[in-house]
Order: sequence, then C-alpha cells, then structure tokens
Amino acid sequence: MENIKTAVIAVCGISAVRCIIGGISSSAKLKNNVMMILNIMLAVVMSAPFLNGCSEFEIPEFSGYSLDYDYSQDKYAQKLCETTAENISEILEQQFSSSGIYCEKILVEVNISAEYSISISRVMIITEDFEAAALIVKSCLGAETEVVNGAE
Repeated sequence: MENIKTAVIAVCGISAVRCIIGGISSSAKLKNNVMMILNIMLAVVMSAPFLNGCSEFEIPEFSGYSLDYDYSQDKYAQKLCETTAENISEILEQQFSSSGIYCEKILVEVNISAEYSISISRVMIITEDFEAAALIVKSCLGAETEVVNGAE
C-alpha cells in the first residue's frame, strides 16, 4: 500500500512539472525533449508498483459479507406500488378534466403480487358527479375495478 501511495505522489509531481514546463518553455525542440523524458519517467513511475508488487498482490475475501436482497425487494415493491398509484391518479385526473369533471381527490389502491403483477383493485374518488367519474374509471381501468365514492 505504501508503494501505491508513493507512486501516486510521484505521478502527481511529474504531472505538475510537465504542466509547468509546458507553460514556461518557449522553444519547441527543448519542450519536446523535456516532455519525452518526463513521459518516460511517468510511465516508469506508474508501472513500478505493479512490477514490484505482483508477487505480493492478494485479492481480499468477500465471504464475510452477506447481502440482504429481501429488504431491497420489499422496498422495490413498495416504491412500485406508490409510483403506479401516482401515475394512475394523474391519468384519471387528466381524463376527468378532459370530460369536464372536477375531482377533489383520487386514491388508487394497487396490489403487487410476488411475481410483480400489478392489479388495481379499488379507486376512491371525491367528486360531485360520481356516476360519470365512475364510468370513466371503469372504462380506463376495467369493469372489475371497484369505484368508491369518498364523499360518503
């Protein structure tokens, strides 16, 4: 690890010197010669830790780590439910407004199975024209969707 740290410091130093010489040098021939020498030095410094440390290099073991995928799957399903409900609410709101129906609130109940199959089981709406809104919901989401009047 110490070799890599030293190599990184050397690479930074050589790069800084290259930038300074590139900015100061006015002669193209001198500049090209110095840059070539610095490029060779840079290549040697960058390859030295790998050439010296090939025999000492070990891959760390990852057997002590365990990843809990169930937690992320639950979070994924929950976020999928929320996003689906929000998207359906927005679509229904657009359908209502294009039909001239004002709707105060739309709540969509979404169920997701273990295979990530999405089903919309219930929609609660608060509107003055409930029957027309219910027809729009059933035409968009299917006749089997339960539509509940939230004003009652």
